[in-house]
Amino acid sequence: MIILDTSVLPRRGKLRTPILGALIHVCKTRGIEIVLPSIVLEESVSARGRDAEDVFSKLLTSYNDASKYFQLPPIYVPGRVEVEDEWRTDLREAFTIVDVHPDDATESLIREANRIKPASNGRGARDSAIWLTAVRHHRSTGGPTYLVSANTNDFADNNKSGLHGDLIQDLGDQNDGFHYYKSLDELVNVLASRVKIDSLPEGLLASALTEVSDSVESVLQDALASENFTPFEVFDAYESVAGTVLRAYEIEETKLALVNVVMDIYGFASGVNPTTEVRRVSFRVWLEFEWRSDNLVSVDLEGVSIGQASS
Repeated sequence: MIILDTSVLPRRGKLRTPILGALIHVCKTRGIEIVLPSIVLEESVSARGRDAEDVFSKLLTSYNDASKYFQLPPIYVPGRVEVEDEWRTDLREAFTIVDVHPDDATESLIREANRIKPASNGRGARDSAIWLTAVRHHRSTGGPTYLVSANTNDFADNNKSGLHGDLIQDLGDQNDGFHYYKSLDELVNVLASRVKIDSLPEGLLASALTEVSDSVESVLQDALASENFTPFEVFDAYESVAGTVLRAYEIEETKLALVNVVMDIYGFASGVNPTTEVRRVSFRVWLEFEWRSDNLVSVDLEGVSIGQASS
């Protein structure tokens, strides 16, 4: 089980940053559960909401100032609640949410009052709740348990390289199998070996695209609509497919590669004057394949961008 602290979750942008996306896919391959204590969920949602509210407020102020010089069309600016709801949904879909046990919630406040690690200087009830949740689940499962927090001041030892001695004492005779890492990158490098792949095995990318052809078309149609391109009624062909491996890992008998795919698609576009049009598409896809046989194991499609193909 992996337990993430708020400090390693993105404050802005998409949830699946390159390193977090790698962790999610490595864990999926290895069957490891990624957990957020409920207090981490609330902290992360609140932080994103506050940041968005501040940015949107500045945007509206600038818009109102600009409108004094020229009549501007109305604009839509989402509210904090909308941002928080979307982020909460993203987190719940990506991770398992575990409630803080009532006993641990009480103990967290006691630790804060008594300056017991990870609390210090009369602060740290939330950090304590995260820690006690991790300890409770480690004891119930027997591990291995991986705690990831960039908050080295409260969780790490003086060298910032391992778990603080006071927290190790909390684990008692169940210290074995409990691991602390201060970054997602550190953990990914422990769970999987980083490898270099200059080129994909012949036919692997084509097999992957065939495997997710329906998903590809669905994602492309959504992207076409969002970019104000004319939707395709029919996809005629995919051509000039090229894939570049951005990062790759070896996990036991399989390899996991994040691939940037670029291709031209030909389709029959609807409209007043229906025509066959060409779009240049790029998207990212995670490929899992057996490194001995090059057989495709799984494929997971990520974000897509659309452009006009060069003539």
